[in-house]
Amino acid sequence: MQSIAYNTWANVADGTHGLSKGSGYWQFSGSSDLIDDKYTREIVVSEVQRDGDCEIVESGDADDDTKLVSATISWENSGRSLSQSFSRYFTNFKSPASCEDEDEAGSLVIDIDEASIDSTKKSIVGIVLRNEGSTDITIDKLTIEWTEPGSMRFIKIDDETVWNATSGIGSPHGYQYSGAEIDIVDFTLEAGEEYDVDNIRFNDKIDGSTVTITATMSDGTTVTEVTTPPFIP
Repeated sequence: MQSIAYNTWANVADGTHGLSKGSGYWQFSGSSDLIDDKYTREIVVSEVQRDGDCEIVESGDADDDTKLVSATISWENSGRSLSQSFSRYFTNFKSPASCEDEDEAGSLVIDIDEASIDSTKKSIVGIVLRNEGSTDITIDKLTIEWTEPGSMRFIKIDDETVWNATSGIGSPHGYQYSGAEIDIVDFTLEAGEEYDVDNIRFNDKIDGSTVTITATMSDGTTVTEVTTPPFIP
């Protein structure tokens, strides 16, 4: 869903959808889809309304730049019908126009211009985080996806470890695989300042990976960047 929202906001259309990656990228397909011939996945995109203070309410003015997305996975087990669901808000952070108050994601820049794989081939370095807004913002979670095999070991920003698989800093505990949402130690960026992502460390060589980085802010809005960092010996 983040990939769909980031690439073409207009495609985040109200209704019930399935997901497909048959064309090499995520898109809606039908009203549901089947995973491993067992699990039925259903995505529901709903309109969001806000009041005059830009707060989300049940009855207000439609916010075309925000959608509530709910995902439900259902399956059968020994004759029982089971399901799991979760929801989150997605915001058109590139050009939100519905509210006077700027979302935190609108101020965050994930600068990947100098991103690279270091000599060990197990670390991504050179990423810079920049707050281009007029108020402080806070990163609450990071989701890292990569295309090569392996697991992630730790994340370090501005000389501070914000998540470590084995030391108890952040969560979840243990080495994490591509796509896991990492609840880092909240990292605050002061207005107008920039900070180095010193190291995203893996247990295996990841040179050649396409890497997707999603930052979830303290207000729930998100920023995503995609890069294929070059290997620099």
